[in-house]
Amino acid sequence: MTGCLVMVRFRLVPGARRNAFLATAPEVTDWFARQPGFQYRTLVEGAGGSWMDLIWWDSTATAQAAARKFIGALGATAFMAAIDPRTIESGLHPVPYRGDGSIVERAPMPAPVFA
Repeated sequence: MTGCLVMVRFRLVPGARRNAFLATAPEVTDWFARQPGFQYRTLVEGAGGSWMDLIWWDSTATAQAAARKFIGALGATAFMAAIDPRTIESGLHPVPYRGDGSIVERAPMPAPVFA
């Protein structure tokens, strides 16, 4: 089975506070953890106010299924309110190599997560 990494880049809305934003992240992680195929999630803070949300899934299919439900389930949360929607860029990326040395089958490139 090919794993899948969802990468979401964004910036916070003007006036959003870093620590307040980070305090809202566990609610989102808890939701992901209840979705089939979820493996791991981390938030990365970049230079100049950029952020990246990295979510690992066991397959492209489970990542896409979660993406279809995400906004309906979490669109009104404090986490999403802190993100400037004009800055969101996302993509699904098949994982052809794992850290344990295994090489997995090549999968077709998936459709975008959010259109």
